[in-house]
Amino acid sequence: MSGASLPSSKLKQILAVISLSCGLAVLLLGILVLFGWHVGNRTLVQILPNFVPMQYNTALGFVFCGASLTLLFFGRQRPASIAGYFAALIGGLTLLEYVGTIDLGIDELFMTHDVTVGTSHPGRMAPNTAICFTLIGLGTALRFLRWPPLFTSLGRGILGSLTFGLSAVAFSGYFTGLETTYGWGSLTRMAIHTSVGFICASIGLLCLTWSRDIQDETLLPRWFPVPLGVAILTATLSFWQAITVETALIHSQYEELSQLSSLATVMLIVGTALGLVMALAAFLAQKSLERAREVTQSNEALKREVEIRRATEEALKVHQERLEDLVTVRTHELDRARQDAESANRAKSEFLSHMSHELRTPLNGILGYSQILLRGSKSAEQQHDSLEAIISCGDHLLSLINDVLDLSKIEAGRLEIDQEPFDLSKLIKGAENIVRERARAKGLPFLVEISPEVPRGIVSDSAKVRQILVNLLNNAVKFTDEGKVTLNVAEKPQGVLRLEVSDTGRGIAAEEIDEIFDPFKQMEAGKAAGGTGLGLAITKRLTEALGGAIKVKSEVGTGSVFSVTLPLVEAPNEDLAVLLEERKTGGEHPILADDQDWTVLVADDRETNRDVLQGMLEVVGFKILLASDGKEAIDVLRSHDSVDLVLMDVRMPRLDGIGALEQIRQDEDLRDLKVIAVSASVFPEFRQKAAEKGFDDFLGKPFRSEELLDKLAKHLELEFVSAPAKEAETLSTAMTVGSENEAWEVPKELVDRLDKALRIKNLTAIKAVAGELSAQPTTAAAGAAITESIRAFDFGRLAKLLDRLKENYGTD
Repeated sequence: MSGASLPSSKLKQILAVISLSCGLAVLLLGILVLFGWHVGNRTLVQILPNFVPMQYNTALGFVFCGASLTLLFFGRQRPASIAGYFAALIGGLTLLEYVGTIDLGIDELFMTHDVTVGTSHPGRMAPNTAICFTLIGLGTALRFLRWPPLFTSLGRGILGSLTFGLSAVAFSGYFTGLETTYGWGSLTRMAIHTSVGFICASIGLLCLTWSRDIQDETLLPRWFPVPLGVAILTATLSFWQAITVETALIHSQYEELSQLSSLATVMLIVGTALGLVMALAAFLAQKSLERAREVTQSNEALKREVEIRRATEEALKVHQERLEDLVTVRTHELDRARQDAESANRAKSEFLSHMSHELRTPLNGILGYSQILLRGSKSAEQQHDSLEAIISCGDHLLSLINDVLDLSKIEAGRLEIDQEPFDLSKLIKGAENIVRERARAKGLPFLVEISPEVPRGIVSDSAKVRQILVNLLNNAVKFTDEGKVTLNVAEKPQGVLRLEVSDTGRGIAAEEIDEIFDPFKQMEAGKAAGGTGLGLAITKRLTEALGGAIKVKSEVGTGSVFSVTLPLVEAPNEDLAVLLEERKTGGEHPILADDQDWTVLVADDRETNRDVLQGMLEVVGFKILLASDGKEAIDVLRSHDSVDLVLMDVRMPRLDGIGALEQIRQDEDLRDLKVIAVSASVFPEFRQKAAEKGFDDFLGKPFRSEELLDKLAKHLELEFVSAPAKEAETLSTAMTVGSENEAWEVPKELVDRLDKALRIKNLTAIKAVAGELSAQPTTAAAGAAITESIRAFDFGRLAKLLDRLKENYGTD
């Protein structure tokens, strides 16, 4: 609050307190007199024995006036107006009785009057009392008429001033002995406490109106001069009228009558002039205050403007002084940003160049070994080695691609965490098996130390924990030429799992440690050893995503220690029991039970992809139908009513997988068929798109047979049996080759076809030969042995069977 508004605020509070006090005083006065009437207390009603009593209706009017003023103070406009109307009604009806010389029966309606001092009408209030009630009642009810605020305030001010003038003159008469000031002729006179009540009521009304309209500029409202002049004129006229009447009454008794008459005239003239002068003075004072406030505000505004301009000039001067420094700093920042961008571009260029080399290396191995196999000049054992080399190259190639994809998911914030119970010892054993062979090839001892307090079953994302562990172990083996690699697993402190991988390798320079977790940053030793350079960056982000942290200690020529800490949540006992049961049966390969009959349609434009899916599913016991594009898939579905599920490649010629799915969903006979999208596009956006198009599930390439079977089991009611029993049966069947092959009468043409098909690993052709053999009783055993060997993907056993057939029948 400013200094200018402080006086108006204080004055507003003072006026509000006065208005509330006056309202409560008037209300209390009315209640006390009513109480005096009911209990016969003459003091409350009459004050002194020779004084005029306050009539019952007068006291009731004061109750209404006091209530109206109090309600106005608290903002209860409507009930305040109603109370004001009741007060005005009491005064108006009484005036009607006087003017019309009638009796409406309201004078003694509530109480029979036995106090008749100074009254011509028992129970009737004085006419000036009735006038005051009418004025005050209307004054408190004016706002209810919804007048403009200025007119409402002006009306209340005038009505309050009239009431104040009449009641003040009446009150003064009791002290001057001028009876005509409070009594008009022989009519009922106004009681002394009635005049006091009206003085309080008028002051309360004026103060309340003033407090609502107070202005900071002048402290006086615009309407103030008019009520001031009205109050003085009313008092003047009332005194003039009283003196004139008093002169007429004592005309025959006093010689000084002419002087008294002259005094009345002089009082009238002086009072009228005083009222006009006071009103004019108040008006001029108001205007002077407004002008003074305007000048003060103008000076303050000018002063503020000068200060603002001075401050602006100073700020501009400072800004000009700092502008050159700011330009220098910004130029330096831009130069540094340019250098960082160039460095990042160089790092990415180096990364792309390195990745090109890394991707070409396994691809060269895959293509080279594939050409060796196509020549078919190697033995079965050499072919097996070549296949293992191809698989190894493929795994390496897949790991390179996964590194890039994992980093892109992490950087995009789309990394999903699957918190599930898993067997920690099994996970560590699997990571150990992956790394141990590489360590053995380099002649490095690989030690695993697991503290006894570490629980066997924990809850976390097993895939990401395995990836963290394998990344660290692979790095340790990669950069260690002699010494050993150690994995230590412990719970330190309680509730925290620590995975510590230490090696005795080349170590990391102190200036390089801060950069080894940055993507696209690969040290010279890393470039020489191969890899994407993303392993540690991914490891750090995966660790943080799991709520853990990673630290490294290293010394060049001594070795490195990578320590990963993860939140340790022990798996419940019942979950651990399930995990252990799964581990017991983990080595068993599931196949369909004998009563299971499921047909799957494989739609893919690449024959290799079709053969892989066909081989994986037929060995489990599924019946397979093939299609090379979406149109052919639709034709197969409409010609075979026994298809249970479709594995649909998304990108195919003629009609792609999405278009084929749309036709399937529009066909009443096919719309409920389960369709799984198969695609090499494994980004989350593509998975989401496939789900939106209506595919029931998604299978990304390349995939494992376990993942494929999980997808099928999710949508079909599959029942598996363990493979060891079937393998034993297969082994038994294969054993019969040595004892009963002499009795097999296998046509030479079928043996030649089997030989040709086995050379190029054409599973479809091999199964066709096995089917023809199984159809004949004399060769059914040979057909069964070949079929079981195909299901087990045991090409070595097939080669032995073929060699035996060639030896027996002399086939070249």
